[in-house]
Amino acid sequence: MKSFIISIISLFQFQVFASMPDTANCKSNKAYIKGKLENIKTFAEERDVEALAKATLATMKWSCPKEYKKAKRMIIPLIVKGRDNHIAFMMEEARKVAAYRSPAFELAEIARVKKFDPASGKDTMTASEKSKLIRQGKANSKTKAKSCTSIDNRKPPLVTVDKKGKILSNKTRSQDSIGWCYAFAAADILSHEIGKKISAVDVANAYNTGSWDDMWDEHESDMTGGFIASALEAAQKRGLCLESQMPSEDHSFANKKLKNAILELEKFYKDYAVTLKDPTKGTKKIFAGIKCTEATSAWKAIFPKLNAGKIVMAIGKSSSANVYIDNLIKKMCNPRLKPKKIVTVEADDMFTSVDSLMTSMDASLAKGKIIGLSYTANMLNDVYDESTSNHASLVVARKFNAKTGSCEYLIRNSWGTGCSYDPRLGCEEGNIWMPEEYMRRSIRGITYVTN
Repeated sequence: MKSFIISIISLFQFQVFASMPDTANCKSNKAYIKGKLENIKTFAEERDVEALAKATLATMKWSCPKEYKKAKRMIIPLIVKGRDNHIAFMMEEARKVAAYRSPAFELAEIARVKKFDPASGKDTMTASEKSKLIRQGKANSKTKAKSCTSIDNRKPPLVTVDKKGKILSNKTRSQDSIGWCYAFAAADILSHEIGKKISAVDVANAYNTGSWDDMWDEHESDMTGGFIASALEAAQKRGLCLESQMPSEDHSFANKKLKNAILELEKFYKDYAVTLKDPTKGTKKIFAGIKCTEATSAWKAIFPKLNAGKIVMAIGKSSSANVYIDNLIKKMCNPRLKPKKIVTVEADDMFTSVDSLMTSMDASLAKGKIIGLSYTANMLNDVYDESTSNHASLVVARKFNAKTGSCEYLIRNSWGTGCSYDPRLGCEEGNIWMPEEYMRRSIRGITYVTN
């Protein structure tokens, strides 16, 4: 009888997902909700999705009320299916995490679901196996506690401290919607090593020289995708720009100000560059055009030191829209900082074993360094989500959490100071404590200072 019900549920699920709720009228929440609905469908194949489902429906209820009821009908059978699969999933998790800590949480999850819905899943683990896993986990946790000594390499200018060196503020930066996490990581490594806060905008600009962008007709405003080590090298070669010269920290800066401003300037360049073949002619007309909108132009937010005259005159010295943006940033970052110390780094990638990556990361932390981390960031929102989602952040500290029995690493992210992450992860002003058992699943590479 139950198999028949599940078959009906599966059929219903397929039919509903074939016509997923139309979120076109949900404005800014459209992509978010669509992603969550897809996650619910995927995760239900393995585990309980009730918490995710309730959170998604709560968002839809106020932001997409027209689609809410339809989504609710779609989600209910998925909750049932997820609960069925949760038992097997948690049994496997218990066996995995016992290599690091006691699987008390995972075993409690099995008991919770069985108590709530006795008909769901089969708990095939004997009491003897459960006791054995708990003993193994506790023993492994005890061993790890000896080697997982507390290390905290946070210091100014990335954090604010009092006279005794106690951290008062640990706020992270925000890349907003631009894919330049690598630039924030590189800028923070440079800041940590040099002792002055370096502009992430300028690091991204140094990495994206514009040559490939011109060939593929892309935009400097994208500044998307890159490698921490290469960005760090490019920035130092050109000379560094301070955060105070070229700001990049405001939570709404990247999407609402920076990107729009650069897009506006790129368009301005393309509209007027052709009429300014000779810098001595046509300047008045172009100057008058931009002067009229100077007070309300997006570029004023990120180039406050540049007036309309400088914005216009830079066109005559630029061979492309990308070079134009480079020249404007050059004016903002004048003079550039030539550090006495050149920071050199080494990068280990996904072809290096996880054991080697973790060993190198621990060794670097022990030397007082912060480490660039390449990893699958979906695990920040869901520790069980191992799907590909390449991201770059920093590892800045390590500690043993006696409450959970895990060795944890502090990830300095670049998604602002909020803490909307998986509740199983500790969070401090946008910094996330990631247990080793999950770090090992998500890590793809590291970049660490060698001098």
